[in-house]
Amino acid sequence: MKKLAISMAIAAAMGATAANAAVVSEYSVGLLVPNVIHDGNGNTTAVSLIARKAGVIYWTFFDENSKHVTDGAIEVTENDQVSFVWQNESGVGLENKRGYLIFLEDVDPDGTGPLKPDGVIDTTDSAAAPLAGSAVQVIPPDDAAYVPAFPLASVDLEDFPVSPTTLGAGSVDYLVAGANCVGSGNIITGTIGQLTESITGPYVDDIDMRYFIDGEVNSGNDTRIVVWSAQMIKGTYTVNMFDDEQNRKSVNFELKNEELNFIDPETIAGRPAGFTDGFIRWDVPCGYTDADHLNPAPWNGVITYSQVDAPDFKAVQTIINPFGTNVTP
Repeated sequence: MKKLAISMAIAAAMGATAANAAVVSEYSVGLLVPNVIHDGNGNTTAVSLIARKAGVIYWTFFDENSKHVTDGAIEVTENDQVSFVWQNESGVGLENKRGYLIFLEDVDPDGTGPLKPDGVIDTTDSAAAPLAGSAVQVIPPDDAAYVPAFPLASVDLEDFPVSPTTLGAGSVDYLVAGANCVGSGNIITGTIGQLTESITGPYVDDIDMRYFIDGEVNSGNDTRIVVWSAQMIKGTYTVNMFDDEQNRKSVNFELKNEELNFIDPETIAGRPAGFTDGFIRWDVPCGYTDADHLNPAPWNGVITYSQVDAPDFKAVQTIINPFGTNVTP
């Protein structure tokens, strides 16, 4: 009965956070899949894309430090559904290389005859809001973990219009669908579907990152927190860690990569032994525009989700972590 109660409580928490967190499954000009990997043996990220308009979907794979690694293109017709399996598309030499995928659709303006996209993502493409998608991590022999995918708006792109074949580390510098940091004196406005967001800095969101662990690394109840940032955020952060009884402890975690990172709550130094179920509250950083961290970024968009692997669940479960306006503590 105790195990059942725990499972029901976690399931309830999953439903609540997914409904009140980042924007997912909204049609837009692009799509972000924040955590992508394959091992060459069937453990792979698989993405399902739906194109409302005919055109060309351009994809780019970046590594964990936002280095452009490889890209490609897919022709689509109106109301097309496309399956994109990373192991099949990556090319050689990318086994076990983790990173993220950006998809952008260049629509056919008139939709008649042969495809006539112009090779540039511009206001025509953004207004059409042609693209949406979802993703899973296929885990042989019989499991699959949900990987949240997030819409990209024109405001998320550093330069607009933009060439979809030459995206670099700074090409995506915001995420209106995620948690935000906007520096003092800056104003940023973006629209995705029915969501219009306008923020005047200084502004900081808090993200509450869920964990469910048992104190034994890679055994029993384990949680891996995925963090993706539009700007460069490598560094050490002091945060408040809470258990499920409202107890708080100040701890630190390190992000070793610039844009895609993972946090294992069981390895956080100073975590009380009894903190096995709760959340970590993190103030979203604006980050930097350069890898030397010399130039503070004017704004940033961040998403995190927690992957919980527990024997009671029989499969890996995904929690999209909720966020909101900065609170204390």
